[in-house]
Amino acid sequence: MKDFLLKLKAGDYGLAKTYWLYGVVVNVVFRIVDLIITAASYELSILVFFIMVGYTYFQIIGLWNAASKYEGLKLWAIIAKILAVLGGLLTILGVFAVITGTVIA
Repeated sequence: MKDFLLKLKAGDYGLAKTYWLYGVVVNVVFRIVDLIITAASYELSILVFFIMVGYTYFQIIGLWNAASKYEGLKLWAIIAKILAVLGGLLTILGVFAVITGTVIA
């Protein structure tokens, strides 16, 4: 797992795979697991949330690095970097909301 996360963070999986597989698909799986767990235990849901935040750290940095290495159309790299910044900001906002108990609509 450590090697996977380090390769992900380095952007070694390529832009498309880093965004779609390790970003979108994994995030959807985390959300589904979180919905199921929330019904059973709020505390466990918080644990899953912070595991997701830890993973997101590697994924966002990996997305940025994969975009920097991308040799295709520069527009895709620029869009990926914008999405990485937005994803980072939303993650920070989410952590703040969980810590403070704030509901974000």
